[in-house]
Amino acid sequence: MQYAQDYDERMPFSSGGYDYVSEKWWNMIYPYIKNQQVYACPSSGYSAPFVTYCYNYNIGIFGIYGGGVTLAQIEYPAQTIVINERNDPWPRRLGSTSLDCWAMREWPATDPYYWNEWTTPHNKGCNLALADGHAKWYSMIGRLKDTGYVEPPYGTSFKIPGLYIKPDGSD
Repeated sequence: MQYAQDYDERMPFSSGGYDYVSEKWWNMIYPYIKNQQVYACPSSGYSAPFVTYCYNYNIGIFGIYGGGVTLAQIEYPAQTIVINERNDPWPRRLGSTSLDCWAMREWPATDPYYWNEWTTPHNKGCNLALADGHAKWYSMIGRLKDTGYVEPPYGTSFKIPGLYIKPDGSD
């Protein structure tokens, strides 16, 4: 939220996971966080300077030249996911400009579920950060679906009724 206040109410951009750009969301918000420890979930087995979270591609969709969506474009801020947990054997480091920025998005585009390299690190659930600034634990029991997508690993997806990944609240 602080980042958006300083950048004309725009959220940080997301390269979508596979674009060669020099900045990544975790580096863009670091001046507001100022604590490397919060980028790695303690349950992941990693610690600073690793990043074990995904950023919502649909929130940062406009890319490096325009920033992400504006706060006003997010119709349901209390129900729109911005960041979710990810557990991967190859986490990225703060300061990294790697190709993969870990973006949460639909896969395939016609699938009503949301794509992610997904695991359930906390009692078969995970913590989600939402666009209004709050975070909450959600159970993933009965909400995970294997996409059959093997690259990157952990190709499972999830959908939680009443939560969105698109700023307009559409599926």
